[in-house]
Parts: sequence; structure tokens; C-alpha cells
Amino acid sequence: MGTAAADRESLHEGVPPWMATRFWIWIDAAVKHFARDSTNRLHFVAEYDELRRLVKPLAPEMRGSFLSTALQMRKDSDLTLSVADFLVAKLSFTSHEVWNEDLEELLANAGSAWRVGRRLGAAGLERRVPIAVQVASDAVMSSTGGAGELLSDAWHAAFGMNPDPDKAYSKAIKAVEEAAKPRVSPKDSVATLGKMVSAMRDQKDWALPLQDDEANPSSDTIVKMMRSLHSGQQQRHGGNGDRAATQEEAEAALFLAVPLVQFFHGGMVARRS
Repeated sequence: MGTAAADRESLHEGVPPWMATRFWIWIDAAVKHFARDSTNRLHFVAEYDELRRLVKPLAPEMRGSFLSTALQMRKDSDLTLSVADFLVAKLSFTSHEVWNEDLEELLANAGSAWRVGRRLGAAGLERRVPIAVQVASDAVMSSTGGAGELLSDAWHAAFGMNPDPDKAYSKAIKAVEEAAKPRVSPKDSVATLGKMVSAMRDQKDWALPLQDDEANPSSDTIVKMMRSLHSGQQQRHGGNGDRAATQEEAEAALFLAVPLVQFFHGGMVARRS
């Protein structure tokens, strides 16, 4: 019996039944690539146990030296995805990186909430976002130099297996600072986002190459985007109990930062007197 169209549009956590067979085969094949015999496979999984400091290690639970068996017995989807993330990262530095493409195809076809992403040379599992957003954001990250690298760091901190919203928010701000400084404050090597917002607001002639509406000039749009990004980082302000950024705030900051980096790096934001 087929699946309803609405269900096919949903994203699924963990290892849903329709994905399980090929996923477990992939896990065991990936481990076998790094360790051919059973003893070496135990050592390889023990390395994962050590890196993740598992109080309840996986290696002693392997049956017939198959990691998939131990994972299925645990029934812990977070642990399973963490192992997959470990293998994806390992494979990204080998000649078998094509296996990561195979896993991404499987995850996409199965409607997984996770995808294989590449950030700063290494691959890892990341939360899936709408494909148009992903493609556009990846294009900005890959074409904007140092600012793009900072965005890439922010993206992985927001959507990776171990999200760090504070880091994601901070890196998003640094990415915009990196892209904007050469145009807004070229003589100030330590110009902050806040200082640049103030300068642009006072100068009043920064704009996008659009036919402006006098009532709603594009200069206001850019400055407001930057000001929202700056003021939204709670740790920059006193009296908030040192509250950490939430996941939603980090994602919002990142989706503000991506177009801002593109606007500045591409020279679309300029003084237009």
C-alpha cells in the first residue's frame, strides 16, 4: 500500500522502517572500509566510544563484529545518528567519499530530517532545510571567502548533530562583519557590527541598486536587517541573566546573515548619494 502525499512531504527522524535495510548495510560497509577483520572493527568502534566518551560503550555489544547489530539492540536514534555522523566525517577524508553521496541519496529518498553536508572540508550530518534555501545558502557560503567560511561554521553550529546556538549566532555576526568591513569601515580593522550600523544609519545614503520608494528606502531595509542581527544577540546586552541564544534565534540570525553577506561581498550595498 502506498504512502499518502502528505506523508511523503514530511521529514522523519531516526531510522524509519522503509530506510532501515539500506541504512544498516551502509553502516556496516563503512565500518568494513576502515577495518577489514573483526578485531580491527572492534578497535575502530572502540575509537568512537572513546571520542564520544560513552559510559555504555558500543564495542562490547557488537555481535559477529557488526556495528548495525549493536545499534539496533540499543534502539537509540540519537546514538545511531551520532555514529553515522562519525562515519561520514571519516569517509570525507578518504577516496570512498562517494559513499557519503550514496547515504545522502538514501536519506533524501527516505524523507529523512537529516542530510550529508560539507563544511570547511569535512562532511557531517546536518538538519535538512528546504532545498531552495539550502542551495542558495551553499552558493553564498562557497563564493564569499572568509565571510563564507564563517557562515559555514555558523550553519554547522545551527544545524549539525550537536547544535550550539550561541556559536551559530556569534559566527553569523562575524560573517557579516567580515563582509561589510571593507565597504563600510575599511580603515577600522576592529569595526564591530554595532559600529557599522551606527555609521550607516548616520550617513543615510547606503542602499541597494533598486528604484527606491522614498517612503521606504532600501537603506532602511539594510540597516534594519543589520540592527536586528546585532540587537538580537542577547549576550551582548546586560540585565538578561546571561541568557544563551535559542535555536530559533540562531536560525533567524543565520538567515539574516546569508543575504547580508551576499549583498556586501557582491558590492550590491553601496553609498548612493
